[in-house]
Amino acid sequence: MENFGHMLHELLRVMGQPPAWLSSAISAIMGTVAGFFGGLFRDLIVHDFVDRRNMRMALYRDVAGMFSAVDLIMNVEEWQIGSGHSDKLLWRQEQFRQCYFLGEEYYSSNPTIYIQLPERFAVQTLYRKLQYVLEQPPSSLPFSTRDLARTIAFYVDLGVLKRRYFRKYLHRENARKLLRDVDGYNKQRKDAIKCLIDAAKAQEPQGGPIG
Repeated sequence: MENFGHMLHELLRVMGQPPAWLSSAISAIMGTVAGFFGGLFRDLIVHDFVDRRNMRMALYRDVAGMFSAVDLIMNVEEWQIGSGHSDKLLWRQEQFRQCYFLGEEYYSSNPTIYIQLPERFAVQTLYRKLQYVLEQPPSSLPFSTRDLARTIAFYVDLGVLKRRYFRKYLHRENARKLLRDVDGYNKQRKDAIKCLIDAAKAQEPQGGPIG
């Protein structure tokens, strides 16, 4: 029994202090595992972050382009268009069709990245409204373009589209002008709502003594 106890003690001592070759093997295995997960982090997490950043950049630049196109094209004076174009609205619609927006094709080709962006539903709505501008009869252009610009402004006001990304992905002066114009649209919307509320209140029957 005493010999058995001694053997057990020696076994535990050996197990507690593994030989040098075993320590080296364990270190090599741990290094391999660390390298694998490090590479996995670099290839998946970092690459995923870069893809999201690039897609967000394309989308925000497209949205800014839509808003600016409405401002520039719809505010061209008719005399600047020239007498060679009898249908001034058709001319404006053709100008919109010459604008190139990269983001829609980009997100359609990368759905696994696009689905991660919280702005995705707002952006889909804006591309759909842009299609109305391009495909509906030219007579609808004043309404459809105004609706597109107002919707962009509304999403910025809600915080769905982030001001910081416009500032990050656009030239400073372009971002400043866009956000100033967006604020103008939002002020008009809120003033119009306030006028409707005030008018409704004014039509309410005034309380007074009964009988």
